[in-house]
Amino acid sequence: MRTRARRPPMSPDQDREDPAQELVMQAAWDWVMKAHEQPLGDAELDALNRWLDADPQHRIAHAQASRLWLLSGLVPPAHDDDGLPH
Repeated sequence: MRTRARRPPMSPDQDREDPAQELVMQAAWDWVMKAHEQPLGDAELDALNRWLDADPQHRIAHAQASRLWLLSGLVPPAHDDDGLPH
């Protein structure tokens, strides 16, 4: 079983964030981590696309989490395709 990693802070005001926004950011971080652990399957890509399309804030949070992942120099993807919709 994979341990859920706590996402790093996305802003200096994290402690003052709206709890709903905190959940969105955590979900975005989870998606980014999952996509970098292994390629997303068709069902997972569909789920990610539905989540991204459900609210404009989801897409913004996902972009922020993706940038943070790249800037942090964490483990590169285990596959050629980043598994994310473009």
